[in-house]
Amino acid sequence: MKNRLNNQVKYIFTNSREVITYMSTNSNETLFEQIMEGGYILYLRHGETEDTHESNVDLTKCETQRNLNANGRRQAEIVGEILKTQKLPIEFPVLTSPYCRTRETGEIAFGAQNIQINNDLGRIDYLERDVSTSEEQTIKDNLIKLFQTLPLQGKNKVFIAHSAFGGIPYMGMVVLKPGSAGRTYEVVTKVDYEEIRQWPNF
Repeated sequence: MKNRLNNQVKYIFTNSREVITYMSTNSNETLFEQIMEGGYILYLRHGETEDTHESNVDLTKCETQRNLNANGRRQAEIVGEILKTQKLPIEFPVLTSPYCRTRETGEIAFGAQNIQINNDLGRIDYLERDVSTSEEQTIKDNLIKLFQTLPLQGKNKVFIAHSAFGGIPYMGMVVLKPGSAGRTYEVVTKVDYEEIRQWPNF
């Protein structure tokens, strides 16, 4: 089955600047088989949220944030169960951004004991734009290093954060491959929620 979200991009970092080339597509089934061998970063967007506007966000208070709705919680539960049932090799802890909607997605999908907050993931947008302060550049550099870091042998890293890499639907996934010597990473493909739900059929 041809992956419907097939924006394949390769990022090569030189002094924190991106050079982009396009990669070939993967079928959903072939992609699943490759992930089972380990060596990937699985970047998930959080589940569906309430239709509310965020203002004056306090990361210590969920009531100031846009949080998961009932369908978003169900999405997280289903994806977590699929990954568990299919025995995808995952390196724990799973990293989430500090926002409540990403933390809750991780807790539902993988268990509260298996997640760890990474504050830099809350500013994933820095990867896709120029930054203007030294503080922002530090966060961007930290993110680059995070995505360049190889998983443990035979495992996949899982990050849960926000829409990035050109846009991700709720509970969608971007599959990334860290490059040789940790110097590059590839955005291999995107997989939406409905395609993830097909994985038990393989």
